Amino acid sequence: MSETQITFDDYKQRKPAMSATTRELYGKSIERLYTRGGERFTLYPKGCLNFLEDYGTCIELLEKHFFNISTQRQQLAICQSISHTMGFVEASLKFTEKMSIAYDKMKKEKLNQKYTPAQEKTKITTDELKMAVKKSQEACKSVMIKPVEDSSFQDYLAVQECVILMLYNMYPLRNDLADCKFVKRQVTKKTFTPDSGTNYIIKKGKSFYLLLNNYKTFKLYGSKTYLLKSPMTKYLNWLYDSQMNPYAEESFLVTNSGTVMNRKNFSRCFKDILFKHTGKRAGSCSIRHAIISDTFKNDKTLLERQKLADICCHSVQTQQMTYEKH
Repeated sequence: MSETQITFDDYKQRKPAMSATTRELYGKSIERLYTRGGERFTLYPKGCLNFLEDYGTCIELLEKHFFNISTQRQQLAICQSISHTMGFVEASLKFTEKMSIAYDKMKKEKLNQKYTPAQEKTKITTDELKMAVKKSQEACKSVMIKPVEDSSFQDYLAVQECVILMLYNMYPLRNDLADCKFVKRQVTKKTFTPDSGTNYIIKKGKSFYLLLNNYKTFKLYGSKTYLLKSPMTKYLNWLYDSQMNPYAEESFLVTNSGTVMNRKNFSRCFKDILFKHTGKRAGSCSIRHAIISDTFKNDKTLLERQKLADICCHSVQTQQMTYEKH
């Protein structure tokens, strides 16, 4: 065991080029491993990285608490990186060895992780989703060039459809857009206080944002804010200026019959939109399967996985065990 106590601050000094996001991810991972060690790491003060030299215990804990082999390999990679950088030679070699074994297992597991028969029926690819977005944008061309006050309700539905497709292509969420309120005024900290249990689309300056305060994993991840980027902005501006949705403050979306959208009829609406453009009645869950599976088909770093998991409001483990298919 090293005589000098080494902290995470020491590691950060050795890695000045590491981004703040990566440092935070590494720090939380190592702290979680130390905490799970409990009494087995009593020789090492809190914040001391020397416990990694007890690689046998570390590997045992990783195998016990990270049963998904891909996540396990990524956690081993963090342990290996820190051990190598801080001179824990034996531990570094052992973590490298276990990473190699985990990688071989992961490749075998991935070959067996297939779509179920039910999922096969609604399976969609990211290319098909992008094509649906393009077709929807093409259908809106004639609408976007005329004054918004001269538009019809069908025009409104076409622009709304385009926004739905672009948003889910950018952020593969659940059906959280269904019960979202559209704040039809400029928002500042002084003029707007969001309700803690409500989702919103708001406009601040020239930008639009989606605020999620009510979604499946809210208690775990808290409020989320998404920037609704170009080219979605011009379509949102059109909806913002339109008077066709009398329920905007109650519901951002309306049904084809002009009633308030809810999660149940949004699911049907979403499938109808995708069927029109792709011939497949895929829902938001199928979109998550497609984007996650296509993004990680060649494997990615833990940081890249964490970034998409944060967008989807779930864990990396859920990403890998539930949505990633091959």
